[in-house]
Amino acid sequence: MTRWVVVAGSALLVLGCTGAFEEARGLKEDLMPGVNRSACDGWVAHVNRLDTCFQVTYEAENLCSGVDAAPVDLRPWFDCLVQHTSCDGDQPRQEWDECPPPMGPELHG
Repeated sequence: MTRWVVVAGSALLVLGCTGAFEEARGLKEDLMPGVNRSACDGWVAHVNRLDTCFQVTYEAENLCSGVDAAPVDLRPWFDCLVQHTSCDGDQPRQEWDECPPPMGPELHG
């Protein structure tokens, strides 16, 4: 759970420190309510199914409660986290550095 908090906190810190929250609000205007939460719930469910190597059960209610307040579409980021979170035998594989921060394309430049 600590890694998740670090990943989520880092993403929100990057958005906040760059002033991206205000700039990114327009990116979320067409986003339906609950889609970020649904994406987060999916990632949590994925990790919870990997109990043979992660040996932890995350609580989606705790980890995902604030994601719909994020001013950007987090679905691609959570999809990437799912793709880069797996087991290699009984060892967890977390390649979360492969997932770009959850910002819109015009905020990367």
